[in-house]
Amino acid sequence: MSIRKAYVDGPDGQVHYREEGTGEPLLLLHQTASSGQQYLAAFPHLVAGGRRVIAMDNPGYGMSDLPPGDPNIDGYVDAAIALLDELGIERAAVLGHHTGATIALHLGWAH
Repeated sequence: MSIRKAYVDGPDGQVHYREEGTGEPLLLLHQTASSGQQYLAAFPHLVAGGRRVIAMDNPGYGMSDLPPGDPNIDGYVDAAIALLDELGIERAAVLGHHTGATIALHLGWAH
């Protein structure tokens, strides 16, 4: 299997993501200023562990659209929720690095 790249419509434009594997979903959230590409080396290990791995590009980074105004944590959370909803995922483990950890925390508070 290979990594699939795609987009979903988010609240402020298209959100790009990479996905591979089956099983329990794991959403990976990157640091600012980076993209979900920072997790590519981890994909094979996480997929081998039985995960459906999803690494999104936060709005304004990577290949996701730049939102109107300044990007912010609330906008990143809304984009993550839109991504999970579009993929039909009701529950997911979330791993974030730096800014991604803050997004993960706020995502947990919101849901």
